[in-house]
Amino acid sequence: MEKQSGKIAADRELFSVPNLRKQPSFNELSRALNNLALSPENWSEESNQEESRTQDPSDINRFLMSIVASDLRWFDGPSLNTSQAATQKDIIYDLASKRMAERCGRSAMPEMTRTWVVPASEKLPQLHFEIREPPLTGDNLGLKTWGTAFAVSKILEKLGNDYFCHVINPPRNNYTTATGSTFTTRNSNQVLELGAGTGLVGIALAAIWHVDVILTDLPEIHANLLHNIDLNSDLINKMGGVATGKVLDWKNDDQINRDFGGERFEVVVAADPFYDDDHPSLVAAMIQKFLKHGRTSLALVAVPLRDKKTKSLYSQFVGSMREKDLQLKYQGSVAFRDDWGSADQESIICWWSIWAWYNPLDMK
Repeated sequence: MEKQSGKIAADRELFSVPNLRKQPSFNELSRALNNLALSPENWSEESNQEESRTQDPSDINRFLMSIVASDLRWFDGPSLNTSQAATQKDIIYDLASKRMAERCGRSAMPEMTRTWVVPASEKLPQLHFEIREPPLTGDNLGLKTWGTAFAVSKILEKLGNDYFCHVINPPRNNYTTATGSTFTTRNSNQVLELGAGTGLVGIALAAIWHVDVILTDLPEIHANLLHNIDLNSDLINKMGGVATGKVLDWKNDDQINRDFGGERFEVVVAADPFYDDDHPSLVAAMIQKFLKHGRTSLALVAVPLRDKKTKSLYSQFVGSMREKDLQLKYQGSVAFRDDWGSADQESIICWWSIWAWYNPLDMK
């Protein structure tokens, strides 16, 4: 498993691939292959999506294919025994295969753990979130961290300060025991995330808003979601938040009633939740079911407007929310790029919206 960073080697621009005819050493080849690693362009201010300026991408592809096709026989020299030479060959083959997979898109990538950095602000330090992404198989799109999640994570502090102060600074309840000692508790289960995927938004939300978040997704996504919550538990706890994971199948009423009962939440969040035609109405139904009927209860939904299809799904969602007595209170947008795309791809607009009840119960 590789940990992807967003940094470029200092000598990247001057790098050129070795010539296999000159029988480069293990160290030369491994260095070259590590320098050719591609990371998502948009996850940091720096980009390593561009290939070396001195190398044509087709040259690099030929170089990678030639390694895979080579027997690397010059590794079988007098300085190494058979076992050592075999180990070095396996390392080179593995690195070359990974570099080829990166150039075939995200669906071809092996398991990886990536670090997502939310910049520091006047009130918060720079935050580093570790997120594991298993190989992307079948239609399990929740195993990938999409660009919307990172875009939303970077604006959570501003959204919280502007619209969710009542959640960020929840009321504390003071208790006195029979012995006279006092302790303080806070409200739990304040935020529910729908379709959490790899968990970046919910984990960042728990840390940045200092709140309790329940991250939910389908059973096949659940194990990786729990893994990522555990990976970031120390940071979440340090920041004063709590994150837990639960299964939530939007189409399974029995499972919902069994595991959640009549539980409702002060805030419901969903980021990039639409991948099928029925998802807009299902997400609206989940918000209707789980959002408390209070004046301060809000739903935050972020939708990337990638193409005509996603714009159509967004329009359906707006209609479904209004049918369920929910009104659009605030909205805005942020630009981002999906990872593993071309370096010159256009930015995508992520539309975020905040919803409230038209007629909250505590207003009646």
